[in-house]
This record gives sequence, structure tokens and C-alpha cells, in this order.
Amino acid sequence: MFPLFVDVSAKRIVVFGGGAVAERKVSRLLDAGAKEVEIYSLDFTNELKERCRRGEVKCRRCDLWSQSIEEIVEGAFLVLICTDDDALNEFIFECVSAKAPNTLVNYAQKGDVFFPAIVRKGDFTIAISTDGKSPAMARFVKQKVLNALCGEDENMLLLLSWLRGHLKEAVSDEKRRREILNAVLSSAECWEFVRNEPLDVAKGRILAFVENLLSEKKSEIGGIKDAP
Repeated sequence: MFPLFVDVSAKRIVVFGGGAVAERKVSRLLDAGAKEVEIYSLDFTNELKERCRRGEVKCRRCDLWSQSIEEIVEGAFLVLICTDDDALNEFIFECVSAKAPNTLVNYAQKGDVFFPAIVRKGDFTIAISTDGKSPAMARFVKQKVLNALCGEDENMLLLLSWLRGHLKEAVSDEKRRREILNAVLSSAECWEFVRNEPLDVAKGRILAFVENLLSEKKSEIGGIKDAP
């Protein structure tokens, strides 16, 4: 499996099933910015009904055995198969595989898309997957990662984002920019700035640290040129 972050805000997503599993997966899609979610089922959970009332999703009440699955999934980017009828799920999966082979499918172990455990903290988004082997283990690791992240990590991320933009203007060599960013991350001194100083003060201290690195590099280059 190849881990990939995808912008789903403008992607059409079709969900077969309106129960608890569909509710959980739809909630995660909406949290990720999905805006074109259609749910097909004979019935829907109260939460899905409420989301439909608010215009967050579209609920299509129907008997899927009598529907044209091919027509429903036409143009869909992603299909989620999660009804409570195993035979129906298999029927839908076979139809999608045969008629819409380029559409991504989330369905038990047979689909080509898994929902990972996701850690969201500040601007961090970290996905954890066991390739479907153990969702419980994925949730366990998720909690360990969540516990490991702290406020200083979030502040360092904000500062590095700013510094990355600053370096693009000040340093033309991409390799050198990468070395500087790694030097900041590896510096206990810089982490102390982030840990103990207000963000604006830490920003100034880290900028001074970087300018010192750049000055040292210029001195090295000058020394090489002046050597006999």
C-alpha cells in the first residue's frame, strides 16, 4: 500500500450503507473537507439524518438490490461499501470492479483503499495503518503518537514553516536550505528557545542561529578561495 494524502473537497464520494460503520467513515471524510458525499441505503442513523438536514451529505433512500450500481457510481472518485448485508456488499463490489475499475473502493480486505488511524494535532496530520491487519493496533499506536506530540512540537512546526519561506528568498541552494532546517531541528539550543521563550522571541533567536550558520559557511568558502 502507498500512503497518500488526497484533497477530497471537490471529489464525489458514494457510500453504500447508512449504519454505524458508514456514520463513522462519513464523519472522518467530512472532517477531512469532503463536500460531495452521497449515501445510499434503506435507512440511516440519526447522525447521518442530521448531517443530511444540515446539507453536509445527501441521503438517498433506496433498495440497492433494485438499483443500477453502475449508474450510481459513475463519476465517483471513491466508493465506500459498508451495508450490513454481506451478500449485498459482494454484489456492489463486483459491480463496481467490473463497471468502474478506475474508481477507488473501500471495502473490507478486498478494496484498494484503507482508512488509517489519524492523529490530528495543531498542523500535524499523521496517518497510521496496519494494511487492514489490526485496526486495534493502529488505534493503539495512534494514542502513543498523540501522547508523544506536545506544544513545543507544534510551535517548532510553525517556526520551521516560516523559516522555510524565509530561506527560499535568502538561500538559492535547495540542499543548503535543507541542511539549515535539519540543523535547527537537531539543535538542543533551538529547542530550548522554543520550549522556554515566547514564540516571537524564539523566532528571533532561531533566525540569529541560522544567520550564524550562513556566516560560518561564507567564511569557509572564503577560506578555501584564499588558500594558496
